[in-house]
Amino acid sequence: MNGLKNKLFRKPIGITDPNINGEKKFLSKIIERTQDKIVIFDVGANIGAYTKMALSELKRQNKTNYEIHLFEPQSQCYQALIKQ
Repeated sequence: MNGLKNKLFRKPIGITDPNINGEKKFLSKIIERTQDKIVIFDVGANIGAYTKMALSELKRQNKTNYEIHLFEPQSQCYQALIKQ
């Protein structure tokens, strides 16, 4: 089992860059088309990269009516997250 775990978690599976995999474009379109309050949940926030991307896009589109909720259960990542 540990051998399989090491193989799976040694390197990311798939394309993880949001600029390439379409995630950033998708987020941009959702923000652009939302007229009401925008609520974003970053579940498994790690160190907040997704939230930073979302904040950057919200600012770029001059959106001010939003809430972002971050959840990170891993204590080391959580500590790094709250230091930002």
